[in-house]
Amino acid sequence: SAAGYAEGRDIWNYVRSISGAFQNNTFPAGTNFVLNVPNLSLSNNDGNLNYIFRSTTGLESITLKCTIRGVAMHAHGAFSRCSDLKFLDLSEFNTTFGTSTDVFYSCSKLEEIRGEIENTTTNWTLWFASCVKLREVRFKANSIKGAFTISQSPLLSAESVQSIVDGLADMTGGTSYKLTLHADVKAKLTEEQLATIAAKNWTIG
Repeated sequence: SAAGYAEGRDIWNYVRSISGAFQNNTFPAGTNFVLNVPNLSLSNNDGNLNYIFRSTTGLESITLKCTIRGVAMHAHGAFSRCSDLKFLDLSEFNTTFGTSTDVFYSCSKLEEIRGEIENTTTNWTLWFASCVKLREVRFKANSIKGAFTISQSPLLSAESVQSIVDGLADMTGGTSYKLTLHADVKAKLTEEQLATIAAKNWTIG
């Protein structure tokens, strides 16, 4: 039987798809959620993260772990409207993001995202919309290759801002893209950061 086959085994090793798995669920207040799915697959897009935690309540922190490397997973609305989420740990989630929009949309309590974010596409539509408390976030160097908006996050740390600047791809000789920051963050950019942004053929909004 299936139950007998799983006995004594970590059944998450056999999971290939988690799309929409927990969306619209209510968890106990203050829940710290750890999900280790080591063998996610992208066969027929099975491994995508689309809407996995969309519109959940009660989750204060989420930790995702996966051992697969070099795979870009779709993550449309993965954490959108996760209204109680404060901390997200992707430091052991070795995959990158593929075609994705609204990833952290309306995570109004989100303060910290651990681990480097890499998006293999140019689409950053509404990734950080309404993330008004976000302080800490990191990006893979030179990986931001399309118009990037994080304009509703006024509390970004100096390290987060520097990571955004370092994350901008060098578009010299190509299409110039726009970086849109909150006015408070924009006002704190250093002369060196402004020069780096301009040298990479980006404009600031």
